[in-house]
Parts: sequence; C-alpha cells; structure tokens
Amino acid sequence: MMKLNKNLKTIAMSLGIGLTLLAGANVYAATQTGTLTYKDLEARYKLDVDWNWFDNDNAVAETKFVNPKSGYKVAVRLEMWKNGKMQGYKYQEDKKWAQVTYSWTGVDVYQSRHSINDVSTNKELVVRSLRDD
Repeated sequence: MMKLNKNLKTIAMSLGIGLTLLAGANVYAATQTGTLTYKDLEARYKLDVDWNWFDNDNAVAETKFVNPKSGYKVAVRLEMWKNGKMQGYKYQEDKKWAQVTYSWTGVDVYQSRHSINDVSTNKELVVRSLRDD
C-alpha cells in the first residue's frame, strides 16, 4: 500500500509538471515577410504569429521603410478574426516604421495589410496582404 501511494504521488507530480510546461506551450509559430516597392521606394513588411494552446495567440505586424522619403509613409493594419467575423483591428502609420500587436485567446485568423502611402492624398500606392490561420 505504501509503495502504491508513493507511485501515485510520483505520477501526480509528473502530470503536474507536464501540464505546467504545456500551459505556455507554443503550438505553432510563423513569420511571413516580403518587400514593397514603389518607384524608388522600398519597405519591408512582416507578419509574425505565435499560436498557443492555453494562452493568448500573439501577432505582430510591421511595415518599415528601407529608404524613407519626404511625402511618403508606411502603414499597417492587423485584423483579428474569430468565428468567421472580424472582431477588431489595429492600425498604425508612420514616416519610417509602423508596427501593431494583438494578443487574444481563441483567434481563428490574423490578417495584415501593409502599404506605402502618399502623405498629401493618403492614397495607398502599393499594398500587400498576409494571412495566418
């Protein structure tokens, strides 16, 4: 009987340690990158997503000029989708580097939109979209 109790304690402790390790376990991580070009302008874009089992799903989207020029800006929009509907988005624009982050539980899809924009007209001159599900 004493040996059985000792074995049960060992099993329980092993399960507890295993569950603790799994709680923060990353299921899948992916980074998608590319380059936007418009005339002589160049900007790098990125969507970096970490999918987790028992924790928030995290995404970082950014658009960053390689060679910033007066009259232009970069922009990024990061959307969070759940149950087939967009639940929210974040948007950032800047003359050099635009970055947004999202952290939410149970996300189905993170989708980003990256662009180089004309400052005077706010018109998107070149756009790329990324999706991670």
